[in-house]
Amino acid sequence: MELGPEDAKALIIGLVGGVIVLAGHGYYKKFERSNILSDIEILTYEKEHLEGMKRSSVEMNRVSFRAIFALLMIFSFAEGVPHFVRLVESAGSAYYSLVSLFVWATAGGISYKYFKRLNDLKSMKSALERIDGKIEKLNSKL
Repeated sequence: MELGPEDAKALIIGLVGGVIVLAGHGYYKKFERSNILSDIEILTYEKEHLEGMKRSSVEMNRVSFRAIFALLMIFSFAEGVPHFVRLVESAGSAYYSLVSLFVWATAGGISYKYFKRLNDLKSMKSALERIDGKIEKLNSKL
């Protein structure tokens, strides 16, 4: 059996493809690991933050006012979008609905996040168990 130029070409393509797949897999595993470590760090911060809020009413008030001011800032931005679009009056005005929807959805998401965080204070034990469960699940993936 003789190997021709077509066989050599197919062999090289196969080897290069295999190297690309292995490199991609290694990059994905590294990227996934860094994401898991980041998620663990965020959950640990959230747990510490929740415990700090439980211990101190001053910290709870700070968090509440931060949430209120963040929402007011986003609401003012959402109300400013139509005025900006009228000022520009360009092709960008076609995206007004999409931008407005995104801004209002952001405000809703922030409201939900802070509502959930303050609601976790009522059921502190179950909230901490939930966060610990998430941390354990992520640690098992490492």
